[in-house]
Amino acid sequence: MFDDQAKRESFYHAALIETGLLKIASPKANNQARELLQQHGSFEGIACAQKLEDRLKNDRDTALIRRQLERWNKPFQVLTINDLTFPELLKKVEGITPVLYLQGDPKILNAKSVAIVGTRDLEDSIDREEGERIVKEVVHKGYVVVSGLANGCDTLAHQETIAYGGRTIAVLGTPLNRTYPAKNKQLQEDIAENHLVVSQYPMGISTFPHHFAHRNTTTVGLSSLGIIVIRAGDRSGTLHAVEECLKQGKQLFVLHNNLGKGYKWIEHYRGKFKIPNPPRGLSKWLLI
Repeated sequence: MFDDQAKRESFYHAALIETGLLKIASPKANNQARELLQQHGSFEGIACAQKLEDRLKNDRDTALIRRQLERWNKPFQVLTINDLTFPELLKKVEGITPVLYLQGDPKILNAKSVAIVGTRDLEDSIDREEGERIVKEVVHKGYVVVSGLANGCDTLAHQETIAYGGRTIAVLGTPLNRTYPAKNKQLQEDIAENHLVVSQYPMGISTFPHHFAHRNTTTVGLSSLGIIVIRAGDRSGTLHAVEECLKQGKQLFVLHNNLGKGYKWIEHYRGKFKIPNPPRGLSKWLLI
């Protein structure tokens, strides 16, 4: 077995998922994992208690998990709900992931932060210009920018934060050893080296579309302020982050360039929820 504790925990987490002893990517599954971690202390402890070895017919059952961990030669950390440094922001969110896999500087997990999100199809030059302006504004006000490393608005948020000398957190919908989209491989590596990359998924498991939706829950959870939407249509996956933001009682901000496009979601949420005023100095960029 792996001598490195982080690899060992990642292995047992992935093996528990592979054998069906643990589920992932749903509030119910996260609550179950949280209870088991609090009861047994670690994924290795859960594996022992649940007699994982009896479920494994031979090493072939975990061969892929082992290979991926053996090939991974970069340092990473595992934080679980039992760790004193596990973010307080996440502890307050019902059904949130009870584990984080980290590459980079974990200290920025507890800094004041805002999530900047939006469509993957960022083609309009006005959207891009307004996105760049709001990133510059929040960076100059000392916020860490949290986003999901997807195409479009997420990529802009990370790149512009770095360009303006800010700090950023990339929350993945994949394990740390995978990059999606592939073209963001260098960006992910840069963030891991100089900022922070976060995943709730252990190496060796398969990735499914709903993992990215639950990545949005974690993205919102790690933001102390709330979210800023650069642009999102009525069918955008960003609306999952919007729902999570309001469910978590955080502030929702929408750039003015979303107006005049006939989006129903803006009026829907403005009519149902009171959206608080933005921090001083941001109001000229934001629809509230």
